[in-house]
Amino acid sequence: MSERKEDIQAFLDTYQQLIGASLQTKQDQLIDFITYHEKDKTSPRKYVFITSGKMNVPLERNTVRYISNFSTGRRGAQSSEEFLKNGYVVVFLTHESAKRPLNILEHVNPDSFTLNENDGLVSFSSSNEKLKQLVRLRKKVNSEKLLLEISYDTLFEYLLMLKFICKDVIGDLNLGRRAILYAAAAVSDFYIPYDEMSEHKIQSRNVQDGKLELVLSQTPKMLKMVKSEWCPQAFVVTFKLESDVGIIDEKVKQAMQNYGMDIVLSNILSTKETKIYVHEKRILEEKVKFDSGQLVEKSSNQDCLEVELIPLLCAKHNRYMMSPTPPTVSSEGSSSKIVHDIQN
Repeated sequence: MSERKEDIQAFLDTYQQLIGASLQTKQDQLIDFITYHEKDKTSPRKYVFITSGKMNVPLERNTVRYISNFSTGRRGAQSSEEFLKNGYVVVFLTHESAKRPLNILEHVNPDSFTLNENDGLVSFSSSNEKLKQLVRLRKKVNSEKLLLEISYDTLFEYLLMLKFICKDVIGDLNLGRRAILYAAAAVSDFYIPYDEMSEHKIQSRNVQDGKLELVLSQTPKMLKMVKSEWCPQAFVVTFKLESDVGIIDEKVKQAMQNYGMDIVLSNILSTKETKIYVHEKRILEEKVKFDSGQLVEKSSNQDCLEVELIPLLCAKHNRYMMSPTPPTVSSEGSSSKIVHDIQN
Protein backbone atom coordinates (compact mmCIF):
# COMPACT_ATOMS: atom_id res chain seq x y z
CA MET A 1 0.00 0.00 0.00
CA SER A 2 1.66 3.19 -1.17
CA GLU A 3 1.26 6.59 0.43
CA ARG A 4 3.98 8.25 -1.65
CA LYS A 5 2.75 11.33 -3.48
CA GLU A 6 4.28 10.25 -6.79
CA ASP A 7 2.62 6.81 -6.63
CA ILE A 8 -0.77 8.32 -5.84
CA GLN A 9 -0.40 10.80 -8.68
CA ALA A 10 0.65 8.05 -11.11
CA PHE A 11 -2.43 6.02 -10.16
CA LEU A 12 -4.72 9.02 -10.68
CA ASP A 13 -3.05 9.98 -13.96
CA THR A 14 -3.51 6.45 -15.32
CA TYR A 15 -7.24 6.32 -14.64
CA GLN A 16 -7.81 9.95 -15.58
CA GLN A 17 -6.50 9.07 -19.03
CA LEU A 18 -8.62 5.92 -19.21
CA ILE A 19 -11.98 7.11 -17.84
CA GLY A 20 -11.65 10.79 -16.98
CA ALA A 21 -13.63 12.00 -19.99
CA SER A 22 -16.66 9.98 -18.86
CA LEU A 23 -16.77 11.97 -15.60
CA GLN A 24 -16.66 15.43 -17.18
CA THR A 25 -20.43 15.99 -17.20
CA LYS A 26 -20.70 15.14 -13.50
CA GLN A 27 -17.79 17.42 -12.68
CA ASP A 28 -19.35 20.28 -14.65
CA GLN A 29 -22.63 19.79 -12.77
CA LEU A 30 -20.77 19.96 -9.47
CA ILE A 31 -18.97 23.19 -10.36
CA ASP A 32 -22.24 24.77 -11.52
CA PHE A 33 -23.97 23.67 -8.30
CA ILE A 34 -21.36 25.21 -6.02
CA THR A 35 -21.08 28.35 -8.16
CA TYR A 36 -24.84 28.83 -7.83
CA HIS A 37 -24.65 28.79 -4.03
CA GLU A 38 -21.52 30.94 -3.90
CA LYS A 39 -23.20 33.84 -5.71
CA ASP A 40 -24.60 35.24 -2.47
CA LYS A 41 -21.52 36.61 -0.72
CA THR A 42 -23.57 38.20 2.08
CA SER A 43 -24.55 34.84 3.56
CA PRO A 44 -21.74 32.29 3.06
CA ARG A 45 -22.97 28.72 2.85
CA LYS A 46 -21.73 25.72 4.77
CA TYR A 47 -21.15 22.61 2.67
CA VAL A 48 -20.82 18.93 3.37
CA PHE A 49 -19.46 16.53 0.76
CA ILE A 50 -20.65 13.05 1.67
CA THR A 51 -19.27 9.87 0.11
CA SER A 52 -21.43 6.80 0.57
CA GLY A 53 -21.95 3.21 -0.47
CA LYS A 54 -19.90 0.38 -1.85
CA MET A 55 -17.71 0.33 -4.96
CA ASN A 56 -16.90 -2.28 -7.57
CA VAL A 57 -13.47 -3.50 -8.66
CA PRO A 58 -13.60 -4.81 -12.25
CA LEU A 59 -11.91 -8.10 -13.09
CA GLU A 60 -11.98 -7.47 -16.84
CA ARG A 61 -11.59 -4.39 -19.02
CA ASN A 62 -14.89 -5.23 -20.70
CA THR A 63 -16.42 -5.90 -17.33
CA VAL A 64 -18.65 -8.90 -16.69
CA ARG A 65 -17.33 -9.85 -13.27
CA TYR A 66 -16.20 -7.66 -10.42
CA ILE A 67 -15.32 -7.76 -6.73
CA SER A 68 -17.46 -5.64 -4.44
CA ASN A 69 -17.71 -4.88 -0.75
CA PHE A 70 -20.39 -4.55 1.89
CA SER A 71 -22.23 -1.24 2.17
CA THR A 72 -25.85 -0.26 1.59
CA GLY A 73 -25.11 3.45 1.88
CA ARG A 74 -27.72 3.84 4.61
CA ARG A 75 -25.46 5.81 6.94
CA GLY A 76 -24.48 8.27 4.22
CA ALA A 77 -28.07 8.77 3.09
CA GLN A 78 -29.38 9.29 6.62
CA SER A 79 -26.49 11.61 7.44
CA SER A 80 -27.34 13.69 4.37
CA GLU A 81 -30.86 14.26 5.65
CA GLU A 82 -29.59 15.33 9.06
CA PHE A 83 -27.05 17.74 7.56
CA LEU A 84 -29.82 19.26 5.43
CA LYS A 85 -31.90 19.76 8.58
CA ASN A 86 -28.92 21.58 10.09
CA GLY A 87 -28.65 24.09 7.25
CA TYR A 88 -25.92 22.58 5.06
CA VAL A 89 -25.71 22.40 1.29
CA VAL A 90 -25.09 18.72 0.53
CA VAL A 91 -23.13 17.06 -2.26
CA PHE A 92 -23.83 13.33 -2.11
CA LEU A 93 -21.31 11.13 -3.96
CA THR A 94 -22.69 7.61 -3.87
CA HIS A 95 -22.63 4.23 -5.56
CA GLU A 96 -25.38 3.99 -8.14
CA SER A 97 -27.06 1.11 -6.24
CA ALA A 98 -26.87 2.65 -2.76
CA LYS A 99 -29.64 4.20 -0.68
CA ARG A 100 -30.52 7.82 -1.41
CA PRO A 101 -31.53 10.62 0.96
CA LEU A 102 -35.11 11.90 1.06
CA ASN A 103 -36.49 8.68 -0.39
CA ILE A 104 -40.15 9.03 0.50
CA LEU A 105 -41.11 5.63 -0.90
CA GLU A 106 -39.16 3.88 1.87
CA HIS A 107 -41.66 5.30 4.37
CA VAL A 108 -44.88 4.75 2.42
CA ASN A 109 -47.51 2.17 3.30
CA PRO A 110 -49.01 0.95 0.00
CA ASP A 111 -52.43 0.65 1.69
CA SER A 112 -52.51 4.42 2.23
CA PHE A 113 -53.04 5.14 -1.48
CA THR A 114 -56.54 5.63 -2.89
CA LEU A 115 -57.62 4.93 -6.49
CA ASN A 116 -60.59 6.42 -8.34
CA GLU A 117 -62.95 4.53 -10.61
CA ASN A 118 -60.51 4.85 -13.50
CA ASP A 119 -57.68 3.39 -11.44
CA GLY A 120 -56.07 6.80 -11.13
CA LEU A 121 -54.20 7.76 -7.97
CA VAL A 122 -56.34 10.43 -6.35
CA SER A 123 -55.20 10.78 -2.77
CA PHE A 124 -52.62 9.80 -0.27
CA SER A 125 -52.97 9.99 3.50
CA SER A 126 -50.68 9.04 6.32
CA SER A 127 -50.39 9.48 10.04
CA ASN A 128 -46.64 8.81 9.78
CA GLU A 129 -45.01 11.91 11.29
CA LYS A 130 -41.59 10.88 9.99
CA LEU A 131 -43.00 10.84 6.46
CA LYS A 132 -44.60 14.25 6.87
CA GLN A 133 -41.31 15.74 8.06
CA LEU A 134 -39.50 14.13 5.15
CA VAL A 135 -41.96 15.56 2.63
CA ARG A 136 -41.51 19.05 4.09
CA LEU A 137 -37.74 18.71 4.01
CA ARG A 138 -37.76 17.38 0.46
CA LYS A 139 -39.85 20.34 -0.74
CA LYS A 140 -37.48 22.80 0.90
CA VAL A 141 -34.41 21.05 -0.48
CA ASN A 142 -35.81 20.98 -4.01
CA SER A 143 -36.99 24.59 -3.98
CA GLU A 144 -33.65 25.90 -2.66
CA LYS A 145 -31.49 23.44 -4.62
CA LEU A 146 -29.70 22.24 -1.50
CA LEU A 147 -28.80 18.71 -2.63
CA LEU A 148 -26.75 17.39 -5.55
CA GLU A 149 -26.46 13.63 -6.03
CA ILE A 150 -23.58 12.23 -8.09
CA SER A 151 -23.18 8.52 -8.73
CA TYR A 152 -20.17 6.30 -9.37
CA ASP A 153 -19.72 2.59 -10.01
CA THR A 154 -16.07 1.59 -9.77
CA LEU A 155 -13.24 2.30 -7.36
CA PHE A 156 -11.50 4.26 -10.11
CA GLU A 157 -14.46 6.56 -10.71
CA TYR A 158 -14.79 7.14 -6.99
CA LEU A 159 -11.15 8.10 -6.42
CA LEU A 160 -11.08 10.47 -9.40
CA MET A 161 -14.25 12.16 -8.15
CA LEU A 162 -12.86 12.33 -4.61
CA LYS A 163 -9.78 14.17 -5.83
CA PHE A 164 -11.92 16.51 -7.95
CA ILE A 165 -14.14 17.35 -4.99
CA CYS A 166 -11.23 17.97 -2.64
CA LYS A 167 -8.85 19.81 -4.96
CA ASP A 168 -10.93 21.40 -7.73
CA VAL A 169 -14.02 22.22 -5.68
CA ILE A 170 -13.19 22.66 -1.99
CA GLY A 171 -9.64 23.81 -2.65
CA ASP A 172 -9.78 25.83 -5.88
CA LEU A 173 -13.20 27.40 -5.16
CA ASN A 174 -11.95 28.52 -1.74
CA LEU A 175 -14.62 26.84 0.38
CA GLY A 176 -12.00 26.40 3.07
CA ARG A 177 -13.24 25.83 6.60
CA ARG A 178 -16.87 26.07 5.50
CA ALA A 179 -16.58 22.61 3.92
CA ILE A 180 -16.90 19.22 5.58
CA LEU A 181 -15.65 16.10 3.84
CA TYR A 182 -17.69 13.25 5.37
CA ALA A 183 -16.05 10.14 3.96
CA ALA A 184 -18.51 7.32 4.64
CA ALA A 185 -17.99 5.27 1.46
CA ALA A 186 -16.63 1.75 1.83
CA VAL A 187 -13.42 2.13 -0.17
CA SER A 188 -12.05 -1.07 -1.70
CA ASP A 189 -8.64 -1.89 -0.25
CA PHE A 190 -7.58 -3.97 -3.25
CA TYR A 191 -7.89 -3.76 -7.03
CA ILE A 192 -6.54 -5.21 -10.27
CA PRO A 193 -4.45 -2.70 -12.26
CA TYR A 194 -5.77 -2.01 -15.74
CA ASP A 195 -2.72 -3.43 -17.51
CA GLU A 196 -3.15 -6.71 -15.60
CA MET A 197 -6.86 -7.17 -16.39
CA SER A 198 -8.20 -9.65 -18.89
CA GLU A 199 -9.47 -7.85 -21.99
CA HIS A 200 -12.67 -9.90 -22.12
CA LYS A 201 -14.72 -12.11 -19.81
CA ILE A 202 -12.60 -14.61 -17.88
CA GLN A 203 -13.48 -18.03 -19.29
CA SER A 204 -14.14 -20.87 -16.87
CA ARG A 205 -12.75 -23.41 -19.32
CA ASN A 206 -9.33 -21.76 -19.07
CA VAL A 207 -9.13 -22.22 -15.29
CA GLN A 208 -6.47 -24.68 -14.13
CA ASP A 209 -7.50 -27.43 -11.68
CA GLY A 210 -10.85 -25.78 -11.04
CA LYS A 211 -9.24 -22.76 -9.37
CA LEU A 212 -9.06 -19.14 -10.43
CA GLU A 213 -6.18 -17.23 -8.91
CA LEU A 214 -6.24 -13.44 -8.83
CA VAL A 215 -3.39 -11.15 -7.85
CA LEU A 216 -4.70 -7.95 -6.27
CA SER A 217 -2.80 -4.74 -5.62
CA GLN A 218 -3.42 -2.52 -2.61
CA THR A 219 -5.28 0.69 -3.30
CA PRO A 220 -3.13 3.81 -2.76
CA LYS A 221 -4.13 5.72 0.36
CA MET A 222 -5.54 9.08 -0.77
CA LEU A 223 -6.51 10.46 2.65
CA LYS A 224 -3.07 11.89 3.35
CA MET A 225 -3.34 14.03 0.21
CA VAL A 226 -6.71 15.39 1.33
CA LYS A 227 -5.37 17.28 4.34
CA SER A 228 -1.78 17.81 3.21
CA GLU A 229 -2.42 19.19 -0.28
CA TRP A 230 -5.90 19.06 -1.81
CA CYS A 231 -8.03 20.84 0.79
CA PRO A 232 -6.02 21.37 3.99
CA GLN A 233 -8.55 23.72 5.58
CA ALA A 234 -11.58 21.47 5.14
CA PHE A 235 -13.05 19.70 8.18
CA VAL A 236 -12.46 16.03 7.39
CA VAL A 237 -14.47 13.23 9.00
CA THR A 238 -13.67 9.59 8.32
CA PHE A 239 -14.89 6.22 9.58
CA LYS A 240 -13.23 3.15 10.99
CA LEU A 241 -15.47 0.08 11.01
CA GLU A 242 -13.94 -3.19 12.17
CA SER A 243 -15.19 -6.60 13.20
CA ASP A 244 -12.16 -7.19 15.45
CA VAL A 245 -12.38 -5.10 18.61
CA GLY A 246 -8.68 -5.67 19.25
CA ILE A 247 -7.40 -3.60 16.33
CA ILE A 248 -9.72 -0.62 16.14
CA ASP A 249 -7.73 1.50 18.62
CA GLU A 250 -4.65 1.30 16.41
CA LYS A 251 -6.71 2.08 13.29
CA VAL A 252 -8.03 5.28 14.84
CA LYS A 253 -4.55 6.25 15.97
CA GLN A 254 -3.15 5.80 12.46
CA ALA A 255 -5.91 7.86 10.85
CA MET A 256 -5.26 10.76 13.19
CA GLN A 257 -1.50 10.54 13.31
CA ASN A 258 -0.68 9.67 9.70
CA TYR A 259 -3.45 11.36 7.73
CA GLY A 260 -4.35 14.37 9.87
CA MET A 261 -8.07 13.62 10.06
CA ASP A 262 -10.06 16.09 12.17
CA ILE A 263 -12.66 13.56 13.32
CA VAL A 264 -12.56 9.77 13.24
CA LEU A 265 -15.79 7.89 13.89
CA SER A 266 -15.13 4.34 15.08
CA ASN A 267 -17.48 1.46 15.58
CA ILE A 268 -17.69 -2.31 15.67
CA LEU A 269 -19.61 -4.28 13.06
CA SER A 270 -21.91 -5.97 15.58
CA THR A 271 -23.12 -2.64 17.06
CA LYS A 272 -22.62 -0.28 14.12
CA GLU A 273 -26.28 0.75 13.99
CA THR A 274 -26.52 1.71 17.65
CA LYS A 275 -23.10 2.89 18.89
CA ILE A 276 -20.30 5.05 17.54
CA TYR A 277 -17.29 6.78 19.10
CA VAL A 278 -16.34 10.32 18.04
CA HIS A 279 -12.59 11.00 18.24
CA GLU A 280 -11.41 14.58 17.76
CA LYS A 281 -7.92 15.75 16.81
CA ARG A 282 -6.22 18.25 19.06
CA ILE A 283 -2.84 19.95 18.76
CA LEU A 284 -0.87 20.19 22.00
CA GLU A 285 2.79 21.24 22.01
CA GLU A 286 2.94 20.76 18.22
CA LYS A 287 1.95 17.13 18.51
CA VAL A 288 -1.23 15.36 17.45
CA LYS A 289 -3.38 14.39 20.40
CA PHE A 290 -6.95 13.22 20.41
CA ASP A 291 -9.58 12.53 22.97
CA SER A 292 -10.62 9.14 24.26
CA GLY A 293 -13.72 9.00 22.11
CA GLN A 294 -17.15 10.39 22.88
CA LEU A 295 -19.77 7.67 22.78
CA VAL A 296 -22.91 8.42 20.79
CA GLU A 297 -25.77 5.94 21.08
CA LYS A 298 -29.04 5.59 19.27
CA SER A 299 -31.91 6.78 21.46
CA SER A 300 -34.87 4.49 21.92
CA ASN A 301 -37.21 7.15 20.54
CA GLN A 302 -35.13 7.84 17.41
CA ASP A 303 -35.09 5.94 14.13
CA CYS A 304 -31.33 6.07 13.67
CA LEU A 305 -28.02 6.93 15.27
CA GLU A 306 -27.40 9.85 12.89
CA VAL A 307 -30.12 11.94 14.57
CA GLU A 308 -27.79 12.15 17.58
CA LEU A 309 -24.47 12.11 15.71
CA ILE A 310 -24.85 14.82 13.07
CA PRO A 311 -25.81 17.75 15.37
CA LEU A 312 -22.72 16.92 17.44
CA LEU A 313 -20.53 17.03 14.33
CA CYS A 314 -22.14 20.29 13.22
CA ALA A 315 -21.28 21.84 16.59
CA LYS A 316 -17.68 20.69 16.27
CA HIS A 317 -17.53 22.07 12.73
CA ASN A 318 -18.85 25.44 13.91
CA ARG A 319 -16.10 25.61 16.53
CA TYR A 320 -13.56 24.67 13.88
CA MET A 321 -14.75 27.48 11.60
CA MET A 322 -14.50 30.00 14.44
CA SER A 323 -10.94 28.98 15.24
CA PRO A 324 -8.54 31.77 14.13
CA THR A 325 -6.06 29.27 12.73
CA PRO A 326 -7.25 25.69 12.14
CA PRO A 327 -4.77 23.36 13.80
CA THR A 328 -2.38 21.65 11.43
CA VAL A 329 0.72 19.65 12.19
CA SER A 330 3.11 17.37 10.41
CA SER A 331 2.48 13.74 11.27
CA GLU A 332 6.23 13.13 11.32
CA GLY A 333 7.44 12.72 14.85
CA SER A 334 4.01 13.22 16.36
CA SER A 335 2.76 11.04 19.18
CA SER A 336 -0.63 10.18 20.49
CA LYS A 337 -2.45 7.76 22.76
CA ILE A 338 -5.92 6.32 22.76
CA VAL A 339 -7.15 5.77 26.28
CA HIS A 340 -10.64 4.40 25.83
CA ASP A 341 -11.73 0.81 25.81
CA ILE A 342 -13.96 0.30 22.78
CA GLN A 343 -15.84 -2.47 24.60
CA ASN A 344 -17.18 -0.10 27.27
